[in-house]
Amino acid sequence: PRTAARTALDVPDLLPNLRPLRGVIHSPVFRADGTLIEAPGYDRTTGLLHLPEPGLTVPPVPDWPDSGHVAASVELLGEMLAGFPFVSEHHRANYLGALITPLLRAMAPPPYKLHAVEAHQPGSGKTLLANLSRWIHGGIFRAEMPDDEAELRKQITAILTITTGPVIVLDNVSGALKSPTFAGLLTSAQWDDRPLGSTAWARATNDRLWTITGNNLN
Repeated sequence: PRTAARTALDVPDLLPNLRPLRGVIHSPVFRADGTLIEAPGYDRTTGLLHLPEPGLTVPPVPDWPDSGHVAASVELLGEMLAGFPFVSEHHRANYLGALITPLLRAMAPPPYKLHAVEAHQPGSGKTLLANLSRWIHGGIFRAEMPDDEAELRKQITAILTITTGPVIVLDNVSGALKSPTFAGLLTSAQWDDRPLGSTAWARATNDRLWTITGNNLN
């Protein structure tokens, strides 16, 4: 509620038991010590609120998976990616690495490499492939990437300060991607900028997996 939020912002000393909220997750993720957040609700160790999507049931994950568990997991991933024409097994392995990165944000600090899904022609399924990770972990979808550097900074700042979803998909990047702003974002774990309409600077942790799609990317 707005009144409760305003109290927390204006006079936090009146709320000594207020729990810090770092973000909201909709699927299990790992803590820094390697244990898995499985139970719904607030996790005091990480400050994350686990709100599973309606109808989502994740089977219990054993502390020591055996070869059968691993084989079943590999089969499930293979079934999900069947039909996507990866150029090689190396490209497929890179995609799988990006797919599990959001699970490891507390264990493997940012920044993370840019994930690019490329095709030679429209209708190849690249947007679907990019969105698979976003549907699993949660995140933001933008139909295009701004050409203007100032507008790009505004969008990055808004995404990092207002949302918590780990996967950001920027669709339909055309031709050559050349942006000092984006290059700076991808090489820094912190993002500093002045929000639109404000004189104060905002600082946010850049712990997102940035994904772009496009035809004949360069």
